[in-house]
Amino acid sequence: MYEMYPQYEQLVMDYLVDHEEIDNRIARQVTGIESGTVMKNIFYRLRKKGLIKIVPGKSRINAKWCKV
Repeated sequence: MYEMYPQYEQLVMDYLVDHEEIDNRIARQVTGIESGTVMKNIFYRLRKKGLIKIVPGKSRINAKWCKV
């Protein structure tokens, strides 16, 4: 699955071209990933690359992400 991470990251970034925010549930639908934990790892990888950030004011459970 790890070799697919760049493809999943691209799907998330493509989604954010047309949408302001994305959450774990929507991202799993977009990518086809079943695990919330795996999806969270994708978000963290994108954050580390400086591409996305957590939308302020949301709890960690209801976290939404947006482009930087």
